[in-house]
Amino acid sequence: MMKYYRCPFFFLLILLLASCASRKAIKTDIAPKPEKIPSAVAANLAEELFSSAEKSYLAKAYPEALNAYLKYLSSFPDGSRSVEALLRTGEIYMISGKPAQALPYYQRLITRYPQSESVEPAELGILKAFFAIGDYQKAVSLGQGYVKKNRSADFMRMGFEILADAYSRIGLPAEAADAYSRALEKSSAPDSDRIARKLQEALSRLTVSDVLGLLNRPAPSHINAEILLLAGRNYVESGNTEDAYSVLTTLTQQYPQHEAAALALQMLQDLKAQPAYQNHLIGCLLPLTGTYEAYGKKAMKGIELAQNQFAQLNPDPPLTIRIQDTESDPQKTIAAVKELAESGVAAIIGPVATADIAAAEAQKYGIPIITLTQKDQITKIGTAVFRNFMTPGSQTSALVSFTTKNLGLSRFAILYPAEPYGINFMNLFKDQVESAGGCVVSIQAYDPTQTDFRETLQKLSSRYLPVDVGIKTSKATKLIDPAAASDAVPAAEEFEALFIPDSPQKVAVIVPQLAYGRLRPAYLLGTNLWHSAKLIHTGGPAIQGSILPEGFFAESTLESVQQFVRAFQDTYKESPGYIEAVSYDTAMMMLQIVGSPDIHFRSSIQKELLRPEGFSGVTGKYHFSQDREVQKQLFLLQIKGEEFVEITPP
Repeated sequence: MMKYYRCPFFFLLILLLASCASRKAIKTDIAPKPEKIPSAVAANLAEELFSSAEKSYLAKAYPEALNAYLKYLSSFPDGSRSVEALLRTGEIYMISGKPAQALPYYQRLITRYPQSESVEPAELGILKAFFAIGDYQKAVSLGQGYVKKNRSADFMRMGFEILADAYSRIGLPAEAADAYSRALEKSSAPDSDRIARKLQEALSRLTVSDVLGLLNRPAPSHINAEILLLAGRNYVESGNTEDAYSVLTTLTQQYPQHEAAALALQMLQDLKAQPAYQNHLIGCLLPLTGTYEAYGKKAMKGIELAQNQFAQLNPDPPLTIRIQDTESDPQKTIAAVKELAESGVAAIIGPVATADIAAAEAQKYGIPIITLTQKDQITKIGTAVFRNFMTPGSQTSALVSFTTKNLGLSRFAILYPAEPYGINFMNLFKDQVESAGGCVVSIQAYDPTQTDFRETLQKLSSRYLPVDVGIKTSKATKLIDPAAASDAVPAAEEFEALFIPDSPQKVAVIVPQLAYGRLRPAYLLGTNLWHSAKLIHTGGPAIQGSILPEGFFAESTLESVQQFVRAFQDTYKESPGYIEAVSYDTAMMMLQIVGSPDIHFRSSIQKELLRPEGFSGVTGKYHFSQDREVQKQLFLLQIKGEEFVEITPP
């Protein structure tokens, strides 16, 4: 019987063991649940961690503070101090010079806690971060929105200041000045002192009209008074007496009760007490003896004629031009400028020689000077230095402009003497042709002393052979490469005009020899030195049709020129040339400016010289660029028969 009960027992035992084994395997696959920290304990841990971070932050132990804040945000992302932790984290990254890493914490704060009071400083933090990164356009865009919201005075001040800084960085001084003035309105010491300095710097880059334009917006009167005072200081410090007088006078008239008005009155009195120029006296420096005596005397005739004519039309008050002889001597030039400065001249005309020395001395005294010289970069000496004289650059520019635009030429050659005059003209002509889209296909130098040019001209034309008359163009003789001669003339192998910057004597020797180089360019081009009757008589038939620039043409059909020529001939019994004409124009211009009732300061003279509409004279219409170089269209002359014929009057 027992054998019948044994099997069920073992079966049950096996099932029991299997069940235990199964339960044991399941328990090993499931991780034990962490013990739940009581909320009171968690709150204490969070508070301890945040307090530790705050303690490090206040002690300026920023690395330790940052680690603690980051641990807090990781362990308690929704903790009661998360807003403060996010704000502090952004601030520490900003302090550490890592604005890009600060941005996500500010943005997270704004997104997750939009109703928090910390949103305002977080938005300011974002504005600061973009400015620190160097994204000034983004800072401007955000700043414009930031200052439109209703905020506390401190946050408005900080917002406007950052916005103004960004405007300044992207080159908008007027907008920067406006924003700084609004920041100043919301500030108090010591912030107001810093912002006022920034405002003054922004104002220094504005014109008077821009400064006065800032007054048109609604603002407290003391802010507008401060704007005018700061602008006045800028103008005084930069020597811009006229603009200083304008804004300081506006301040005293519009805001007479403010403290700034009293300061403005004192500044105006100081301006008036400064050694003023004599508004009836113009200085003139000329070499009336010495090496350049001939040029000085030519210039003096033009200046005297201008003074006499002006006096006839404007007898009251009389204007005087005081002439000093420089003798072309540097030391005497310095002494002459000093004497003119001590006599209180309003401005100086000249000299013809020692112009750089005279210009440096005039700049030192703050006297506007109109130089009559070709000297390189003369106006770079200072802001008081102007030039009214024809230069090599103006000559080559006139030639290139006319031949490329009016004649349609594009390919040129240059034959020049290997000395400073020729080298300078060669480089200028080449550069201007290339700038105009043309090409200088051949350049050849020669010894200034040589007289036989056959070999030189052959070198100039060594790449070319004359083309049969039957395939000449209407404008120029085409020349082809002998190695590639064919019935077709490649456009890449031709030049249409030859530029020779040399004296008429040398040109008269060169031109008849062009045949030795088998050169027959359609046009010969020269400088103003070619304006000589001797060249026509000695240059032969090949000189016919040549084109040259000139600063003055006594045979011009312009009525103003003819009136000047008649007056000059009646006075001096001779015809005027370029020096007489440009001296006349310069003197007449200065007499008109100095004689104006609206001109009170030397800075006013400089400003008037730069007026965009310019002036009109016997040498043509002209104006001065911002670098104080005269901009003038020259006369262009062409040799026809026994005469020089005017192609384009200026």
